[in-house]
Amino acid sequence: MADCSWFPPRDNGLRKEEVLIVAIDVLKKHGFELAGSKVVNRLVIAVQGRPKRGKTHFSLSAPGPIAVFDTDEGLEGVTTKFPGKVVHRMDVTLFADQDPSQKEFERVIEAWNDLLSSSSVKSIVSDSATDLYELARMAAFGKLESVRARNYGPVHAIFRRIYRSSLSGEKNVILIHKVKAAYVNDVKTNKFELSGFSETASWAQLIVEMFRPGDNFDYPDDFGLTVLDSRHKPELNGQVFVGPMASFPFLASQVLDGTAPSDWA
Repeated sequence: MADCSWFPPRDNGLRKEEVLIVAIDVLKKHGFELAGSKVVNRLVIAVQGRPKRGKTHFSLSAPGPIAVFDTDEGLEGVTTKFPGKVVHRMDVTLFADQDPSQKEFERVIEAWNDLLSSSSVKSIVSDSATDLYELARMAAFGKLESVRARNYGPVHAIFRRIYRSSLSGEKNVILIHKVKAAYVNDVKTNKFELSGFSETASWAQLIVEMFRPGDNFDYPDDFGLTVLDSRHKPELNGQVFVGPMASFPFLASQVLDGTAPSDWA
């Protein structure tokens, strides 16, 4: 029989309030803290979609100054649509004649950590997080193909630290993701899924998919987005926002109660 001596006696003679005091003392002893009700006015968002769907445009509508880790060369022609907003760009090289991936990835991680604690920016954008994941794989393995799944532990651990640090800070973080065709029972469907670090969906507070005119049957003439998953407000899941409403300020005001689009400008 298992040793159950550590179970408290069923009748210890303590009143309910005394039991509560004992329980709180035990929690404190083991490092538990009282969970607060404060919601930080920042969002960690995964933005996915096919090319030229407005992913970068949406991301640059976040509060500035904005720092962009640019691997996709998608800023040209977009930054001019946001006059007065300061956008800092860091060029990230994925591949070269002499593969620099390890030093390049270390440079990105160092800059990311510094930005999270810096007062110089309000929002951080990875354009794209799909490419950043490929850079991490190249840094770890020197290749992207024929790598056993069991070897991905260190790479995934790094990305978990990136996301954990993002959620513990007060910066808006926008992770732009490319998409790939979704398969069901090895059969290609007409749907798409996020390409990159597979755990992004569980870490991001909000996941949206961008579309352009012709993509959405109900909004054939509009650019817009569909909310795929909202941690703060699940009732937004499936809702569609088009035109000016398909922007970071408006969407954030819908997600976090008590805020207005002007609070996210």
